[in-house]
Amino acid sequence: EGAEQALKDVAKKDTTNYEAHYYLGRIYDDLQDFSKSAGEYGKSAELNPDHSDSFLRWGLALLRDMKDEEAVAPLKQAVKQLPDSVPAHAYLAVAYENIGELKKAIGEYKTLAKLEPDNPEHQKDVAYLERESGNTGGAIDALDKAIELDPDDPMLY
Repeated sequence: EGAEQALKDVAKKDTTNYEAHYYLGRIYDDLQDFSKSAGEYGKSAELNPDHSDSFLRWGLALLRDMKDEEAVAPLKQAVKQLPDSVPAHAYLAVAYENIGELKKAIGEYKTLAKLEPDNPEHQKDVAYLERESGNTGGAIDALDKAIELDPDDPMLY
């Protein structure tokens, strides 16, 4: 409570202090109040558009608050600022998947597969979504790659 109030006081006194909002967001994350944390991360990102972690955490808080459509914009910004970030691409893929943008989700999972070429989970995600979107050939290709990476996974057969 003391840290929360201190940060609120700082944010009130210095309206340009993005860090106060960022750390308030972290406190609200710990309290699992994702609506409040999303609001604070959003303020932090607005005050400092170069602070990529604010965008990443803002998008994640929105996902946790079941606001998948709203999560897309900050997560796209996080991906733009952090093109090699596995979490940024993963959260954006989930947001797209949750709102039914399967082609965009597949694109993000394919990017994840390039970033982590030894991780079969990304190929499994691609395969599942390719199948869901009616692209059987794409699903088979992704499953073949997943089997190559993890031939002992019984779920692939």
